[in-house]
Amino acid sequence: MCRHLKRVLEHTDTNRMTTQNIGIVFGTTLMRPERDIGNMAVNMVYQNQAVELILSEFDHIFGTRGPS
Repeated sequence: MCRHLKRVLEHTDTNRMTTQNIGIVFGTTLMRPERDIGNMAVNMVYQNQAVELILSEFDHIFGTRGPS
């Protein structure tokens, strides 16, 4: 899924899907907690940020880059 979203980011100029926008759209789906506890709005912010971070650091996280 993350690889697909990374490919979507390659076309940001035409589809307007930035890392932030993808985080907003997919954050709550991909990072949904097992139990709904706490403030849902705060959870959504963290979920969105987590997706943004994963996409921003995709190569580093998933090792698609060569060694540094």
